Amino acid sequence: LGEVLAVRRARLGDDALDTASAWHNLGHLAQLAGRPEQALPHYRQALSIKQRRLGEDHLSTLSSLHDLVVSLGELRRTAEALPLAERLVALTRRVHGPASQQHAEALAVWGIHLHDAGRPQAGREALAGAVAGLRAGGESMRLAQAHNNLALLLWDLGLAAEAEAQWA
Repeated sequence: LGEVLAVRRARLGDDALDTASAWHNLGHLAQLAGRPEQALPHYRQALSIKQRRLGEDHLSTLSSLHDLVVSLGELRRTAEALPLAERLVALTRRVHGPASQQHAEALAVWGIHLHDAGRPQAGREALAGAVAGLRAGGESMRLAQAHNNLALLLWDLGLAAEAEAQWA
């Protein structure tokens, strides 16, 4: 993919949407390979191009923003991730609606970052919203992850019975 990026940059320019896609794909490969630190600059570059060319509300822009937030979370860079996650929640709510799967997934990511930032009550609310949204959409894998994350947060708050109910 590095060669694909070089060709796209040479033929189409640094600001082309196909170039942004190549940047995003390189980030995704680094993420899948367990190298989120290497994914960050690729996601940032893709996001920058997409924001300029497509706007903040475009689905492709939101995808790059989501993946950047997830990579920052894997690196425990909560201070950087939290405002981006909050922006992702607002954008998915506006673009997809509050009952959408995309918004529920954004809430799940935001909830984790809120918890990591020492705001467990706000994280609890976000994760509960994610669970409700994912349940309504029938998304089983992400729903299980959201239940698990909510249970861990509840456990940290000393709410063992509520945590265990999430795992039931």
